[in-house]
Amino acid sequence: MTYTPLIETASGSGKFEMLPKDIKAASTRDALSQAAQFVTDGRKIGVFPHRSVAGGPVSNAAEPDEAGQKYSALAQIGGVNAFFTPFDQTPASTQIDASQIAMALGQVYGFRIGLMALQEDQEGQGSVTPETDTASDESATADKKGK
Repeated sequence: MTYTPLIETASGSGKFEMLPKDIKAASTRDALSQAAQFVTDGRKIGVFPHRSVAGGPVSNAAEPDEAGQKYSALAQIGGVNAFFTPFDQTPASTQIDASQIAMALGQVYGFRIGLMALQEDQEGQGSVTPETDTASDESATADKKGK
């Protein structure tokens, strides 16, 4: 699988940018290990899994050292120039590698999903959705009540 390393812009910023270098790895855990070599100053790292060929997802069993690993998701909401930021999902490598789950989530949500080492404070918090116009939501609710 191909991964692009994601490096925190500054320690504790929660914003990650892509490095202009892809790495090849057999698992998400291996990819994170390789990406860690690009940072020596304590910033967090992540990876963006992707395939360089077109077509549907290919399901591969999780490697033995990968099985059971959990990750915090990072999302690039707002287009390819946006930073990756924490996203309340906790993909886990169970039957398949979490990278494949991240790619599937990206197709569902319509933006890129990356992975980083599990941040315990994010585990199991559910989904975060992009901000919506609350005035529109309130008027839709009022319309439903009025009918």
